Amino acid sequence: MKSTDWRKLPDEWKTNLMVSLRFQEEQTDSNTIQKAFAQKANTSPLEAYVSIFGDEISAPLWPDTMFLHNLLQLRRIYLQNADIDTLFPLMYFPLLEELYISHTPIDSLESLMLNNSIRVLHIDHTYIDELMPLSSMQLEEFSAKDTDISELAPLRNQHTLKKLDLRETSIDSLMMLYELSNLEELYISQETVSQQEINAFRKSHPDCKLIIED
Repeated sequence: MKSTDWRKLPDEWKTNLMVSLRFQEEQTDSNTIQKAFAQKANTSPLEAYVSIFGDEISAPLWPDTMFLHNLLQLRRIYLQNADIDTLFPLMYFPLLEELYISHTPIDSLESLMLNNSIRVLHIDHTYIDELMPLSSMQLEEFSAKDTDISELAPLRNQHTLKKLDLRETSIDSLMMLYELSNLEELYISQETVSQQEINAFRKSHPDCKLIIED
């Protein structure tokens, strides 16, 4: 990323990237950050930041080389409840490991095709209905609560996956998850998955904690 690339980013993106950078520089614990988001509905990244640090933050107009260098080292980016409709800027962050985009108007993950280092991904309450861009990733945690996804084939080779949330989705079969031997927690909705499917999964994954929401 160059200074000119930074200036072309929407202000909402600049602010949220600044927030994510500050969290990383201060080594803010992820649980602390998520608690800040949970304090009230629709908490933006900036509001979460203010609740933790108590001060405002502003994005530079013309960032220097050191700032850009530090920015490109981002491992975690927080965008939940942000007013964004594209993930295109993520192409600048090849080291990204955690991405939180829940409660946004995002409807596609295609921009993540090159972000193979992502290990934690939350897309709850978005318009995403296709997971194919995740096929080459090695996720450890994936949350897609209240989305329109109905096909789990792109996850069948995610052997590193440990935690998976599929509540309030259109998923009606767990067959594609049978080979995920490292899965420790699975969240599903009883209204979409049959008891036969649930019993079969429990038999194949006796050590997996299965949480079923009515």
